[in-house]
Amino acid sequence: MGPWRYGVTLLPGASRPDDERDAGKVDEVLRARSENGWELVNAVTERDGSDLLVFRRLVD
Repeated sequence: MGPWRYGVTLLPGASRPDDERDAGKVDEVLRARSENGWELVNAVTERDGSDLLVFRRLVD
């Protein structure tokens, strides 16, 4: 197995306290990244609704 390339995506949370988290945005990013050969390594959702997604794929 060769070296890995890593990518990080930060999706901002709610801009106002009464806003709800948009889980659809996370699904869109996951779908787009996986179609481009990226593998999800870790995902964290903070209390404010922001999402941090870490991806990797083998270096070409």
